[in-house]
Amino acid sequence: MKNLAKLLCSLSFILFLVRCTPRQNNPTTWINPQNTKTRGIETCPLAAKIVTKSESIPATRFLPMALDPTYESYIVKFKEAHSISSSGNTVHEYAIGMMQLKSISGSLYNMRISGSTVDKSKVLTQLAQQPDIEYIEPDYPIEAIPQTSALDVPDDPYFAKQWFHQTLNSLSAWSITEGSSDVLVAIVDTGIDYTHPDLVNNIWTNPNEIVNGQDDDDNGWIDDIHGWNFVANNNDPRTTTRSPHGSHVAGLIGASGNNHIGVVGVAPKVKMIALKFMDDSGAGVTSNAVKAIDYAIQKKVFLINNSWGSNRYSRSLSDAITRAANAGILFMAAAGNGDKGIGYDLKNKAWYPASYPQWNVFSVAATDSRDQLAPFSNYAKTKVDVAAPGYSIYSTVSDENYQMMSGTSMATPIVSGMAVLLKATNPHLNSGQILDILRQSTDKLPHLKDKIISGGRVNAYEAVLLAQASRNCEDRE
Repeated sequence: MKNLAKLLCSLSFILFLVRCTPRQNNPTTWINPQNTKTRGIETCPLAAKIVTKSESIPATRFLPMALDPTYESYIVKFKEAHSISSSGNTVHEYAIGMMQLKSISGSLYNMRISGSTVDKSKVLTQLAQQPDIEYIEPDYPIEAIPQTSALDVPDDPYFAKQWFHQTLNSLSAWSITEGSSDVLVAIVDTGIDYTHPDLVNNIWTNPNEIVNGQDDDDNGWIDDIHGWNFVANNNDPRTTTRSPHGSHVAGLIGASGNNHIGVVGVAPKVKMIALKFMDDSGAGVTSNAVKAIDYAIQKKVFLINNSWGSNRYSRSLSDAITRAANAGILFMAAAGNGDKGIGYDLKNKAWYPASYPQWNVFSVAATDSRDQLAPFSNYAKTKVDVAAPGYSIYSTVSDENYQMMSGTSMATPIVSGMAVLLKATNPHLNSGQILDILRQSTDKLPHLKDKIISGGRVNAYEAVLLAQASRNCEDRE
């Protein structure tokens, strides 16, 4: 839409039709979303060719999609970058009649519709016919993947409880690198307790923002010192004791080491941005996930950790991941904890974001302390890249506490931490090369051969050695 007047005219006309059109039973709204093919990236001769994932997507993605009028809110994509504007200024929020629109990002808007399902269906039908609207989809709910039930050893008192470090050969990896504070990681989750003594030194502080009630860095978020809370729409993205999931994830990536406190993360030196899009119940919505991803892209992070998911395909989420891919940002995604604790093959039943086909989506399954695929872990020979420890994993939670959790939610940040080590070992590695090394350096396990792309469980030391070897080759050239 080229201006606000045209938008208001269209919406008013739609509302008029809703009021005047006789009601019918079983209304159905149809739209035809367009498919966007994403591109991969090239690697240097030192890294093997990127393993190409299956890009098969359920046939329903290409067919007209029924819009369920029972949802409370929807995501609307307009065709023009600044589709809702007045006198050249973008309108971030507008309400008319039974509809309210709020800006998400660019030409993407969240739309809430009140009224009966019949009325909402009529509104959606009319909107779908507007020439300036590219697509409409429900603002799908998202949930954190639930918890299922001769080198120097760091002085962290709970290090012995972190059995996975021995499996990863972390001590040997740390003899080469412990990561780098120059590597920036975004954790899209329930937030991070950035005051936790085992996390505080590795929490990102926005260098271009001060707490003064103003948007000093002009990025649209006021006083975003450590990230943003997209649930409450404020600058406090901390976890609570009710939902410490994000703090647990943060501790696995980058809890400080050798600080006489608690545990140690896979990358004891790193910087982490807290992007909270799920509330105390562990639930969130797609639109807030998209906002968090776009925030991370804006801050030029190295990778985004995503220990959450849904069984619903979302075009707006997929487009956000594509924007991250175009920026060269890794998108680490949990493979999911199956159905009622029993893992399944993602080839037969998709789990998003792990099942999205973009090159930067790196999917992680979970193994237990016996080096077996955890019973709850999803898998797929064409979709899931590696496996990592994800059973009885000890890490930080809210209020200076620590806790055991299990799930692919835990396996994923372990691999994210490894990616940080690789980037610190050789900063010249591009994102595709880092993903290649993560696959190539796994310990091959027979029972994973037909269930994981790499056929193995990650090994931090072997991965760092490959990164180090690539740097040595560069130095000799």
